[in-house]
Amino acid sequence: HRKREWKLNALDPKHNACIERVTPRENAEVNGPWICNTGRDLARFLERPRALVPMQKGREADLTAAIAAARELIDAAQRPVALVSSWGSNEELAAFKAALGTRFRTIVKPDRLAEPGERIEDDILIRADKNPNTRAAVALFGDAPVAFDADTDLVLVWGDGFDFARLPRHAKTILISAFVAPENGHADVFFPVSVQSERAGHYTNFEGKVSAFSPCFPKPPKVADAETLFARLGTPVAARSGAAA
Repeated sequence: HRKREWKLNALDPKHNACIERVTPRENAEVNGPWICNTGRDLARFLERPRALVPMQKGREADLTAAIAAARELIDAAQRPVALVSSWGSNEELAAFKAALGTRFRTIVKPDRLAEPGERIEDDILIRADKNPNTRAAVALFGDAPVAFDADTDLVLVWGDGFDFARLPRHAKTILISAFVAPENGHADVFFPVSVQSERAGHYTNFEGKVSAFSPCFPKPPKVADAETLFARLGTPVAARSGAAA
């Protein structure tokens, strides 16, 4: 999509508790006065029921304890795979690569696919790729298809759009997502993370142009920012224990 810069309109601050409608800012470098389909759908997409607490096997967990449990899974894994989000910002993708990129075989995952009957592409604004940051993700991690080896023993899934029925049968799972889903309670460790309207960052569109976004609301209290979470997950258990000592 060409459109990557959005703003929220409300007449009274008390109404700024949720997204009701998204309108475009004039941006000659990216979209002019136009808005893409993803921008039009953003209110519905981001206002889905939110996941609000970390979990271990479906039971609410303290964030620090969940991070420790996930780090132990990462340290123990021999053939781990990470599916990274094509909705992650440039900053979040870079943070994942810096903290965990050498530990996982990393694959870029499409979080959103075209819906049945949706127009796939045109010559102006509609693109076949329905995700805002595929170009930046692929630049960091390549464009290999989602696939697992028979001996994959840990899968980290970041974001929406993945069918958990495709997971290797005996693999442990770490799930990182913003929204309520049945898979949250089945993951060995689940982390709720902030959405675009709760943080700042940048996307790189299909033309290579970078656009910024900024927060409109505070994130819920037990929800993490993915960029910070990845840095904490990248700290080995032994290093944390030594620092605590």
